[in-house]
Amino acid sequence: MTVLVTLGNTNLGTFQNVCRAVRAIYPDEDLDALVVFDTPQSVADKLESERNQGVRDIFPEAEVRSRVVRDAQMQTIIPLTLARLLGEVGPHDIIIDITNGQKAQTGVLYAVASISKIERIHSLQIMDRSNLGKSLSLLAHPDEWDYVTLEPLKEIDTVARQSFLELLYYQEEIKATCELLGQQSQDFAQDARRLVTQALEDYFRGAATEARYGRSVATLGILSEDIARTLYRYCRLSKQTQANVSNFAGYVNQVGMILERLRSPKVDWQQEGHFGQQFVHLLPVDKLLSTANILRNQAAHPTVYQCRKEEARLMLEITLLMLKRLGETDVLRV
Repeated sequence: MTVLVTLGNTNLGTFQNVCRAVRAIYPDEDLDALVVFDTPQSVADKLESERNQGVRDIFPEAEVRSRVVRDAQMQTIIPLTLARLLGEVGPHDIIIDITNGQKAQTGVLYAVASISKIERIHSLQIMDRSNLGKSLSLLAHPDEWDYVTLEPLKEIDTVARQSFLELLYYQEEIKATCELLGQQSQDFAQDARRLVTQALEDYFRGAATEARYGRSVATLGILSEDIARTLYRYCRLSKQTQANVSNFAGYVNQVGMILERLRSPKVDWQQEGHFGQQFVHLLPVDKLLSTANILRNQAAHPTVYQCRKEEARLMLEITLLMLKRLGETDVLRV
């Protein structure tokens, strides 16, 4: 028995595309049930009956179970419903989809799925936004669409209850940021998601052992160096520097000299051309990278200074900000 669990969506085309993606990715599995966490909006104006008919066109034998969940109820109804479902089938028989729904709902479903040790957690990704709304039957896999498997937070069960909303906030930030990066480079976006998620797990486990805060900082330091190297390479290819450097501090130094020039009130942005149009989004990034480099060195080498929660959170915020700004440029395309 295979069960698909997803969230309601007033966009019926997107909802049906989720079903098409499951059919395409798991062609040998017969879907026995579809569990939908709906909002009052997603079942209004006869949307539910039209949606269910579309589901049956793809999965004729599937039973559709809808549960209307209001915002104040989602942190209780979603876990309880999934717990009952796990009593019927095992975690390997459940497919979790977080393509649909509002951010808070997807965060709760993702978190509960991780706690429940469900490994098949997916999100539908359309590569070109101009194809949004088109049927997957008209698009090519994996060039134009993919059903991305999301890594579950393996240690989420250690997160304290009072930290849950903070966790959801960072999950939403990571998802949105990596989607933006993915429009420029799928490989970089996947590496960034993996490292930030790993650092997030250590950040939330830091209360149990403060060494995990240092490990979170060190992991984000790896990603920060990747960002610095990428910016330096872009500057080299754009003929903005000829210096040959090969370490974190060197990358930051070269990029910093260029950004210092661009921060001058006398800079002629028209003369800077395409390079200036890209780097205007990145004017403070060398200062952020310098801070990340200092914290990474403190975390990576024996020292009397210990990275604590404040430093770990600062590194999370710095890294996400740099990634967002990077995603607004074409630096990753070069």
